[in-house]
Amino acid sequence: MGSSPEVPWQCNSQNHPFPGLHYDCILLDEAQGINPVTAAIVFAQTRTDQNPNPCSIILVGDGHQQIYSFRGA
Repeated sequence: MGSSPEVPWQCNSQNHPFPGLHYDCILLDEAQGINPVTAAIVFAQTRTDQNPNPCSIILVGDGHQQIYSFRGA
């Protein structure tokens, strides 16, 4: 798979580029370690054009602990 966040979901869904998780809030710990694909999936939950019931997102991370830079984090 490439680095495009759309690629995994194009294989699984014709109508929804990202899943709508239907949560009130997402807490993402170690946010400094996420890559662009993961970030796009998480932040898609706040977009009202793709999810009519957007949720809140809380990110927790430490920029000094960027050990996943090789993954694009």
